[in-house]
Amino acid sequence: MRAALCLVFVACATAAPKPEPAPAAPAKPPPTEADLLRPKVAALEQKAAAVEAIRDDALWSFWLGGAPSTADLWPPELLDDAALKDLRRARELKAYDPITLDRLEALIAGERVGRAMRETEATIANLEASSRFPFEKGDVALRDLGSLLANEKNAARRQALWAASLPAVKQLDAALAKRDEAQREALAAVQLGPESFAALLRGADLTALATFADRFLLATEERWRARLAALKVQSRADLPAVLKPSGTLDAAFPKARIAERGTALLASLGLYGLPQLTLDLTDSPRKQPLPLTVSGVRLSFKPRGGWKDQQSLFAELGRALTLRHAPHARRRTVETSAALFGSLAWNRAWLEEQNIAATEPLALGPDIQLLALRRAAGALIADLDRAYALPDDPARIRPDAEALQAGAVTLRAATSAFALARHLETECGPRWWSSLKASEILKAFWQTGELPEPVRAPGESGEALLSALGSQVWEKHNERNPLAACRIIVHHATNCQTRREPGAGTGRQVHHRCRR
Repeated sequence: MRAALCLVFVACATAAPKPEPAPAAPAKPPPTEADLLRPKVAALEQKAAAVEAIRDDALWSFWLGGAPSTADLWPPELLDDAALKDLRRARELKAYDPITLDRLEALIAGERVGRAMRETEATIANLEASSRFPFEKGDVALRDLGSLLANEKNAARRQALWAASLPAVKQLDAALAKRDEAQREALAAVQLGPESFAALLRGADLTALATFADRFLLATEERWRARLAALKVQSRADLPAVLKPSGTLDAAFPKARIAERGTALLASLGLYGLPQLTLDLTDSPRKQPLPLTVSGVRLSFKPRGGWKDQQSLFAELGRALTLRHAPHARRRTVETSAALFGSLAWNRAWLEEQNIAATEPLALGPDIQLLALRRAAGALIADLDRAYALPDDPARIRPDAEALQAGAVTLRAATSAFALARHLETECGPRWWSSLKASEILKAFWQTGELPEPVRAPGESGEALLSALGSQVWEKHNERNPLAACRIIVHHATNCQTRREPGAGTGRQVHHRCRR
């Protein structure tokens, strides 16, 4: 019986249906073009970062007195046409972070253009260093013209010196015209033009910024002309002298205290002694005289003394702090911080804190700032005569204009800086640099590149800047407001910065669109 039951069970088991086979896994789709591009771009980014790090190490060593590096740091694959092609295609497909793509393309295209321009740039540098012109009974180096004008007390002699320099200026202008042509050819080799390359470098829509520049000139014209009249300025030759700090003001900023005041500013914000922030503020005889900030973050500054020297150190500290907290911060963010910190040299509360008479810097600071911004705006619309309100020979335009619309960053950074200063004063008091809360506000700005929401509108419109400069506020509607018929158009922070070369027709059209 037991055997029979076993046979029954076996029969039942063998009669059961076989289980269904597991469904096959779906076929993996083939990689898209964007998928294939991402690792290529990532490899380019990694190689570019390595090049930048080695380059900055070599530059830092040279700046502190070492020998210049002659090694070629660039791997061939970064300089190949395929690298730019991959970056541009990745932008079209939205396959990678757009800010990173812009940064990489600017870096690679800039290096290729720089290599093509080495001989031309060397010729320009040699001409600038050697160019001289006769004056009275001797020869004057063109590179010394600015300092000679600043130190000349006799207005008639300044005019004579300025006039005597014109033949040398014309020679330089001719050389710069050839450089511009060589630059256009070098840019064409990487499928860029001067305007598109400037837009890439500056990270902005230069057409929108040209409109902003035009309106900035209109809004500040009355203030600027009033200052020229008050200072008895007859021509551009007078500007270096009337905008020079007095001996009394410079004496309030002795060489020995420049670095001390800089580190005290950092300490009051709780930002002194940060890791990954190296400050070399020594007066080494082998050190290069110009300020430098490189990755790391390392700042070199050689104190010389004087009010402008203090302002220069504060501005460089602003750049270094930005890069310390946001290594890949956009240029506008970096320069906004520089403008904010630099403006402390003519901040009443800071001057009082240092026991320095504020009357002269409170007048001189806005005048110098206004001239710098009007020059930047004039370069953007190819009309420096209008910017200065002092017509001069056309040969002086090219040597004076900002290369590749560098003034675009200057102009927009200043609009952001004074809006940010307003917010810091509102939140932290007139001595905002003594508040740890200010540090947190600044860190948020450095890391995001976005102004605090309460001042975003005045920062974009320029209202905060105009207020700081004592000019008309362009939101007002009255008969005296030159913008009453053409109110400012607010552009987003990422939408400002490209312009045409001096003399291009489109700039003239922008200039005339809103003129009174």
